Amino acid sequence: MAKQNFKGVIALMTVKGGAGKTTLSACLAAELHRQGKAITLVDADPQQSLTAWHQNGEAFASIPLIAEADETVATKAKEASKDRIVIVDTAGFANRAPLTSSESYWSM
Repeated sequence: MAKQNFKGVIALMTVKGGAGKTTLSACLAAELHRQGKAITLVDADPQQSLTAWHQNGEAFASIPLIAEADETVATKAKEASKDRIVIVDTAGFANRAPLTSSESYWSM
């Protein structure tokens, strides 16, 4: 059972495209938001699919979104995670941003 007051980063990462990372990120964020949890989404995919979903859903749009597909993504996610759950959707290929970031942050 998950801790009720969890704050931190959930990063969905794989080198395979089309694995469902964006869908899972959106659904997870929506459910946690529905439960009253403080959520921030990070779209670290250059395709910006999560950003498109975010812009098209009225209730979904109330969840803060950071759209960053460069090496600053880990720093921004870490900062946001101090008081909320951060869900990071990454690219489905060997993108340097999450790979570089994972060495310094995601494995913490």
